[in-house]
This record gives sequence, structure tokens and C-alpha cells, in this order.
Amino acid sequence: MPRFTDLVLAEGRSIWMGTCRACHLMGVADAPAVTDYPNWEPRIAKGVPTLFKSPLHGIKGEDGKYKMPPRGGNERLTDQQIKAAVEYMVASVETLHQQANNQ
Repeated sequence: MPRFTDLVLAEGRSIWMGTCRACHLMGVADAPAVTDYPNWEPRIAKGVPTLFKSPLHGIKGEDGKYKMPPRGGNERLTDQQIKAAVEYMVASVETLHQQANNQ
């Protein structure tokens, strides 16, 4: 996964690696993988404030059960930590997509 010098993105990477990676690295449980740019592109277009709501409040499936639990399943995370993880994931998706297209 990419590393960034920006302090928020560096913090976001640490959080992402500890919490978000379990589902978003490979696309487990219908979570979009960080390498699935076509799936992320419309999400990213909505902006970080909109993306932030999903891990904060969780995402329910049609059966009413959480596909992604609130706070990404980690109740210890602060709102700022969740936002940093979202910003890191967006930056990573874009970076990985750019790297794949430059090969």
C-alpha cells in the first residue's frame, strides 16, 4: 500500500492497515478493493465528506444487516481517525490506479 508524507494520510494509513484493510485490500464481503478503480470512481466523485458517512454510520444490506458496521467495526476510532482513513483510501485508490495506467 502506498505511503504518503502528508501527516493526515500517514495517520490514515496506520488506521487503514489496522481496521479497513481486512475487507478493502482484496474486496472481501462486497467491500470495494483499493485496486477496483471502476467501483471507486463514482464514490470518489461524491467527495470525502460523503464517503466519510459510510464508515462512520455503517452500510446496511437489503436484508437490514450491516455489510460494514458503524465506525468500520472499530468503536475506538475517533471521527478524525475515520476521516483520515477515508482520505488515505481515496489517495491510495487514485495512486494505485495511476501507477497501473503508467506501466
